[in-house]
Amino acid sequence: MMDKFANITLICFLLVVQKVMHHLSNRDLMTSRLVCKEWNSRACVTLRKSKTLKFTSQTKLLDEYTELIGRSVDLPYANYELEFYDMSDPVVNNFIDICGKSTTSLQLNNCRCTGIKLWEILTKLQSTLSKFSINCDPIEYPPNGISPQLIPFLQNLQSLSLFGEFSKNLRLIRDLIKSALNLTSLHFKCFDPLAQDSPFEKLCLQVFLESSLNLTKLQNFAMESRISDIDLLNFRKKNYTKLKHIHLNLNSDVRPFTLFLLLQDLSNSLIKLELEFSFFEEKSDNSVPEEEIPEENETEPIAAKIQRLHNRNDPNVVTTSLVQKLKKYKEFRLPRLQNLQRLSLTNFQGSLDFLNECQNLKYLFLINCDLAVPTLNSVQIHSNLSCFMSTTLLDGTICRNLAQIFPNLKTLKVNVNNEVLKTIFEVMTKLQELILSGQSLTDQGITGMSLDVYKMVWDRVSPDVPYIGNLKDLRKLWIHNAGFITDSSVVYGIVSCLNLTELSLLNAEVTDTSLFAIGNKLRNLRKLEILSNVPQLTAGGKAYIRQQLPNCDFILGQTDIMNLYRPQRNVGSEIGSTSPMEILLGLFC
Repeated sequence: MMDKFANITLICFLLVVQKVMHHLSNRDLMTSRLVCKEWNSRACVTLRKSKTLKFTSQTKLLDEYTELIGRSVDLPYANYELEFYDMSDPVVNNFIDICGKSTTSLQLNNCRCTGIKLWEILTKLQSTLSKFSINCDPIEYPPNGISPQLIPFLQNLQSLSLFGEFSKNLRLIRDLIKSALNLTSLHFKCFDPLAQDSPFEKLCLQVFLESSLNLTKLQNFAMESRISDIDLLNFRKKNYTKLKHIHLNLNSDVRPFTLFLLLQDLSNSLIKLELEFSFFEEKSDNSVPEEEIPEENETEPIAAKIQRLHNRNDPNVVTTSLVQKLKKYKEFRLPRLQNLQRLSLTNFQGSLDFLNECQNLKYLFLINCDLAVPTLNSVQIHSNLSCFMSTTLLDGTICRNLAQIFPNLKTLKVNVNNEVLKTIFEVMTKLQELILSGQSLTDQGITGMSLDVYKMVWDRVSPDVPYIGNLKDLRKLWIHNAGFITDSSVVYGIVSCLNLTELSLLNAEVTDTSLFAIGNKLRNLRKLEILSNVPQLTAGGKAYIRQQLPNCDFILGQTDIMNLYRPQRNVGSEIGSTSPMEILLGLFC
């Protein structure tokens, strides 16, 4: 009986350990590997699932890592990123040979490679590879392609991302996609922001819309080059009814009802929708009278049908009731998307009353969108929406409307000024995450006090004025690229949010005074970032706050802002001054 009870206790303990490890950093996971064999095994499982190890050709880490892996039974990583490598390098070949049976994710960034070599690598990884991303210089590929015998079937590949301008050969793109017919996620992107109509992305889209290609399991599709009306019709003809996420950049010739019909087909499956608009300018009503709409001819050739639908004078073959509905609303409309949880709109200038068709929406992102009061007047209450983001400068009236429409809002990311911020503190007191930006945002907006009443004391002078301390449930606060944020914002405002666990101040002119206040008041803080172009934090202040908050992660002082928010996927980025060799040895101790 006691043995059985002991076994149950051990199993429960190990399950708790596994849960905790999912929330640990790379550094902590490596440390936990040293406890015992069981912890080592479970830490390796966590690392293999979610952590990516990055190698660049400027170091010898790849060679050293491969050598250590050859001596180890447990492989702590299965996700790798290679940057600036020549893929024909013997070091890379040795790495692929040893790690090929365990690699589930591979990213190639700025690597030199030929088409034949690329297929050799994928052949070695075909039994385990589930995620592949490539962003390289143009790859040499035979004009007539390569022999089908050299192209493996990547049966486990579920996510494929083709970035940059890695290929100008249609055959290579076609071979890559056709070798992975079990794909659930497909992403095309050109990194040149000026290349709105990238030839690379056009090739990708051409392959994707080929009638011979049928990705029956596809759930996520992202195309960031502009897609035309005829492409949208072809996309609809592919009948991808299982899509859960779609990202489209719509060209100026796309008609609203063409998009409406596509989304209507996906209404039962779509969870995340991202649309970039470059159209919906007013068009003259050249459509034929409703009674003259020709009925759909089932024997009509597909090519002739598409050409007819693309004609500006033909309002599309849809039901009479739908034509009436679309004529009634000049602005863009959404069908009823009952499962939609995330919606992102870019450059949209119409009314937002179509949100009434998405009552289960949880996340709404508006980028360069018009948020005038009439846009929100007809929007019904969305009690499920918890996250809202807008890049447009808000005013007080709009904030009050947002608080009424989204009463349970928990996360807010907005561009504001001081007056708007006071309104937020007054009407959105349930916020848990607040991300602020705005060149006119200063200490006065955070504290609610004018500059002439500031005194360096710990208690506020005007406690009744709306200020950031009204947000009692606030857990996360980011203030980035504000006009002028100093110690006053921290001492008289931020430290009043006692439940804060994450604080980030970018370009803030703060000194050790802020560190002393944070160390004394914000005892629950787990992550602190204070960065400025002019470093004003001393070693003594940093040492003090590290002593006061031993469980907190810190980024303090002057940092390369461009590199700060890159994904922390490599081990070295979380270990500070640890040498590369110590990192590798820590993986296998």
